[in-house]
Amino acid sequence: MDRFFVFLLLSLGAVAQIGLMVPHRLKKIGITMAWALGVTIASIPLTILKGEAVRPDSLQFMFFLFFLFLSFFSFKKEILPRVDEALVLCISAVFWYAALSLFGMHVLLWIFVPATLWTIYEAVNPKPPGPRARQASYAWFMVCSFCLGLLLAVGPLVDALRNSSAIDLVLSGMAFTYLFIIGLQLFRLIPIPGKRQSVEDRMKEWHEDLALLTGKFDEKVQLTRAHAVLLMLAWAFVLSANFFLKAVSVETMVGLSVLGMTAWNLLVRTNPTMDLKSGKKTPG
Repeated sequence: MDRFFVFLLLSLGAVAQIGLMVPHRLKKIGITMAWALGVTIASIPLTILKGEAVRPDSLQFMFFLFFLFLSFFSFKKEILPRVDEALVLCISAVFWYAALSLFGMHVLLWIFVPATLWTIYEAVNPKPPGPRARQASYAWFMVCSFCLGLLLAVGPLVDALRNSSAIDLVLSGMAFTYLFIIGLQLFRLIPIPGKRQSVEDRMKEWHEDLALLTGKFDEKVQLTRAHAVLLMLAWAFVLSANFFLKAVSVETMVGLSVLGMTAWNLLVRTNPTMDLKSGKKTPG
């Protein structure tokens, strides 16, 4: 497939994913697209002045990158999805599937074992998570997102650009956008003052960020022990089957998983919150 159409399909996936993450801000998404397009067009004279050829595929790739970064800065904290025990458990499973598919049980992966075991414990624990546990769960969700984004960027996504169907590329664009946006937010948790920012101001901002994570974790959507076990078994079966049978590629599996997690997030956000431990609906 021509590289222009490859980047066009990735861009379509990126726009679609941002639309799913902030569906109430479609006008602002349109403005962000216009800015990305404007910056891309503005780069053409610079390319000509440098004596380089203006290539359509390069312009489309620039639009893709500009749109990602502009979306990150345009929506900032607003774009962070609400997370619950089910989503944290799911992204943990997808992270391990992608990592093991690409690297096997690399020694560096042992770093992530304690957090994964803690996630499983929280999922089967009947007690509601406290503020610190919610912050830690969301931070782990962001770590998994960032790592999956890196895995897609340096591995399967690069291979996918060479020979992939249109749907695979759109899914890859959606998955990478979702993981890229959330993963970048992880750096907000590093309490290092910015340029011309005092330590006191940065710590105040850092505590606000932690409070945001607490609020973004929906403790009302809790799994019963039986639901948690069934969810783990279901993901283990699906991901293990694809790991051995290789029915679809790694990037397609990650893309489908991200699409499923986005759909779950929209379902929870647009309906009364279901407390699975009691089976009753509570106000969201």
